[in-house]
Amino acid sequence: MSSHAKLKVYIVDHAPVLGGVEVFVNDLVEAVDQNKFDLTIITDSSTRVKFRGKVIKIDLPRLRDNWMQTITAGIRLAKVIHDADVVMTTTARMHLVGAVAASLARKPLIWRLCDVTLPRRLARLLSPIPKIFLPVTHFIANTCSPDLKRTIVIPDGVRDEGAITNEERHEARKHFGFDDDQVVALMLARLVRAKGCDIFAQAIMQCDDRVIGLIVGGDDESEGLLGGRGLRVELEKFGSRVRLLGHRDDVRRLFAASDLYVNASIFPEGMGRALMEAQMAGLPLVASNIGGIPEIIGDTGILIAPNNVEALAQAMMLDSSTRKSLGEAGRRRALENFQLASVARRFEKVWHEAAGV
Repeated sequence: MSSHAKLKVYIVDHAPVLGGVEVFVNDLVEAVDQNKFDLTIITDSSTRVKFRGKVIKIDLPRLRDNWMQTITAGIRLAKVIHDADVVMTTTARMHLVGAVAASLARKPLIWRLCDVTLPRRLARLLSPIPKIFLPVTHFIANTCSPDLKRTIVIPDGVRDEGAITNEERHEARKHFGFDDDQVVALMLARLVRAKGCDIFAQAIMQCDDRVIGLIVGGDDESEGLLGGRGLRVELEKFGSRVRLLGHRDDVRRLFAASDLYVNASIFPEGMGRALMEAQMAGLPLVASNIGGIPEIIGDTGILIAPNNVEALAQAMMLDSSTRKSLGEAGRRRALENFQLASVARRFEKVWHEAAGV
């Protein structure tokens, strides 16, 4: 690479649907210095995610169906990244494929560690290949990184659209039909059991009648803890106190209409992007004390034990002055730690380090 050329970075992500990782990747593509970096997203040919910027689609099959496909997918990927200065993978599946590809193409590899799905034993086996491990939180670093000496913790970043104004709140509450004395608790989550949607609903019913809950997210009819088969039917039994709004794009309006944001996860999350977005908007946070969530909230919100319906209900009945002070403190924390522009600069520094320039 010449001193005047842009650093060529390939980001490899396979997700079939839009998730927090993909939202951040899209934001990162637009936030990096376009005069110094040339970013390209490599993704699976069957994905429904609409990535921004330059995109290359190749076949990245589900490896659980045939582990030998890791090799063939890696060979396929190696041909695409032949001109890369740096390759960064974002999911457990792509860490494996990327390790094969980076070895064949002799390119520096970064593993962006976002969750706990990468088997620790497999990570250790492949650990000599990545040059840098880039977890979203210290929790993920300590849980998943096979070599802390090559580990740099960088959180996701979110855009700052300003704190919710009184005018926005008035319009949003009117739009959704909320009375001034109602307390609206919001969850942005797919209808899966790991997100604790049922715990949230039970807690709403233990609050007084002025507290209502909104769950915003699409259905997931897969089985197990990470699925949500039958969950919508269970939640609908709670009636009008728990409203299921499905997938929506007007997140800012939902924040404006709400009095607090809740994360009731019972499965350790790497970070929790929606928490950061709500925090940046100035909403007070009530969340499970699990995974990387405490690193987002710090001492600016209420942390509760997972699966504790009573504690969650009590936290959602905070008085308005406490909600206001927590929301303001949370926004200050978000501005200090999670602004997209400053996070992008940290990624740029790591890419330069990995490329050796």
